[in-house]
Amino acid sequence: MLHNNTRLFFWGGVLVAIVLLSFCSSLFSPYDAYSIDPLSRLKPPDAAHWFGTDNFGRDLFVRVAVAVRVSLSVGAAVALIAGFTGLTVGLMCAWFRPLDLILMRVCDGLFAFPSLLLAIAIVGVLGPNIANVVLALSLVYVPSIARVIRGAAMVVKEKNFIEALRAQGASSGRIIWLHLLPNVISPLIVQVTWVFSVAILTEAALSFLGSGVPAPTPSLGNLLLEGKAVIFTAWWMTFFPGIAIVLLILALNIIGDDLRDGAEPGLKALPVRVMRQLKKGAQRG
Repeated sequence: MLHNNTRLFFWGGVLVAIVLLSFCSSLFSPYDAYSIDPLSRLKPPDAAHWFGTDNFGRDLFVRVAVAVRVSLSVGAAVALIAGFTGLTVGLMCAWFRPLDLILMRVCDGLFAFPSLLLAIAIVGVLGPNIANVVLALSLVYVPSIARVIRGAAMVVKEKNFIEALRAQGASSGRIIWLHLLPNVISPLIVQVTWVFSVAILTEAALSFLGSGVPAPTPSLGNLLLEGKAVIFTAWWMTFFPGIAIVLLILALNIIGDDLRDGAEPGLKALPVRVMRQLKKGAQRG
């Protein structure tokens, strides 16, 4: 437990530091992310430009900070939308059999396509901008969350305390939102943090392929694409955006795993507490 807490605090500190640097970059650097300076083109890292400059003379530190901000915004939006939608779909499918037959077949159809190709196709139809990238990635990752939540909820659905609630006349809505929902929080946390991290990676891949965040808005994928042409002469243009992606994904995944481990003991005890309450109610009756 102590080891997990230490790891959680360390990677939580890494994530907080990245977020603060990305949103407060103007406090650390006087440069603008879009200002072009041809005389400073492809300068290596130094005291003036911590991460060097790109092929237009723009400060790479500020551009990476803005790109991380964009990636965090996209990842958070996708995690929230896909998490809420997947949670709702999974719980409804677990409880209502007719909905399960329809919605799970839709999810199976979406699973038939590789996530990156499906995202590229959706963005290609809607057009490359941040809002459409969020919508496409949310649609891509809803089925994975819904399937996990459905599986966890169906296990809880067969428990004795659910049958006891049914026998006492509890409504479907009450059982779903007050008793099934708390018991699927653990897998939901893991799935949402996974979607958060993989959305950042997929957005970077889409931008690298030209189907994500359009220029001149910096994103981690755009920066990697710009640095690809000069990777042997200006290594910093790919190194720093790549390090940012690695740290973000590692921090989010490790934090998600540790939060899951910390949430499980309380969640495992929940059915016991519910059964005690039911017994007290029966005794009073």
